[in-house]
Order: sequence, then structure tokens, then C-alpha cells
Amino acid sequence: MTVPTQTSAVRRVAVLVAAAAVAITGAAATAPSADAKRLPGGKVARKLVDGTTVKATLYDEAVRYHPGNVANIQTSREVWVSGKIVANVGGGAQGGTIYGGYVVGCQVNIAGMSSGNSSGLDSTGMAYNQTAPAGVANTGTTLHLGPGQAGWVPIIQTTSGVYTNYRDYNVNRFTFRGNRGGVAFSQEAFRLNGCGGYASARARFTIEVETETVRSQVVVWGKPFSLG
Repeated sequence: MTVPTQTSAVRRVAVLVAAAAVAITGAAATAPSADAKRLPGGKVARKLVDGTTVKATLYDEAVRYHPGNVANIQTSREVWVSGKIVANVGGGAQGGTIYGGYVVGCQVNIAGMSSGNSSGLDSTGMAYNQTAPAGVANTGTTLHLGPGQAGWVPIIQTTSGVYTNYRDYNVNRFTFRGNRGGVAFSQEAFRLNGCGGYASARARFTIEVETETVRSQVVVWGKPFSLG
């Protein structure tokens, strides 16, 4: 089973199938290229108030840097990110939903974005401008950020393509059933323009579970990495 994708060559998002071992389908089976920088990923484990357990692991994460400046613009940087996110749920949960992407900052302490609403993220996971008025957000594969600003690049954001009956159906999350599910992404590109100083990014994925008595979101963060 694969997530519907665009015909664009950079869109390589697939579902991780839960079996005795997790199998990777489609183009997401592609390993990071030799010149990619390995990232440490991240993990989280929570027990909800009704005893339901939620565990999530981000692994095989890597970033590949575009050589030189994009379009010869000194303040433009481009990277390709790859990775896999797997969630395990127990207790009263019979499945869950996974969504997320990358927080990108220009001269912002990305490492400090991991607790509560002070993280610079609203309840949907969108990053907002930390020094300008709150609520200013950036989405898509090209961000335009100045000093002290943060933006958001969704990874699970695809369409089914132009040759299917569901060409207008947008996919921004993956819902799985049972105790295990996940998503793999490969060579997902995004660009940052306008940032004349230090820039960094880090992964943020949310696992949403619901039982008869509780609905909760558990967030797994990756480690910050430099965009140059």
C-alpha cells in the first residue's frame, strides 16, 4: 500500500507496512545517497491517562545538501531530507494517525522548540514567526525567512496525481489500523531563501491516537541540523 503521490520526481512518500518485520514499499526503499549526512533521528514513549501506550521512532534520517548556491543567490540554500517514522500503539488504541514535517529557522534556537506552546508552533504543528507577530507561518517547499523567523515544511503533503479518479484528493496525514504503522520519505526537497545568517531545521512528527476514553497527540522530534 502506498500513499498517493504527485508525479514530481522529488515526491517519494510511502507507507510502512506492519508485519512480522516492517517492510518499505515503493520508492521509499531508496537508501540515502553516499553524500548524504546521517542524522540521529529521535524517539518518544508515552502512557496516556487510560493506560494506552504510544511509542514512535524516527530513524534512517539523513540530509543531502545542494552543491553551491541555488540560482547563484547567496542567501538561498536547498536540502533533500530522507527518513522513516514508525509508531506503535497498545492498550485501548486500535490504530492512529501520523503527520508532520520540518521546522526551519533563520537565526532561531530550533533546539528550544520542544516543549509546550512556547515552542513556536501552534496546535496544528505550524511554525510561526517568533519575533514578528505570532501567527505568521510559511508552508510549501520554498520558505522566505528573515532573522528570528521560523517556518514549516510539511512532508506528508501529496495529491493522487492527474491520472486517477482522486486527482483532487489531498493527503497530509496517514491513518493506520492495528498496533503498528509508519511512513517513509526519500529525497524530499525544500529551499530557504532570504536568510543571511545561520539557518537550521529539525523534524517534528505527530502521532494522534483515540480510544473510547481519551484522544491524545504524541510528538517525536529529530535533532537540529544546520542548513549552512
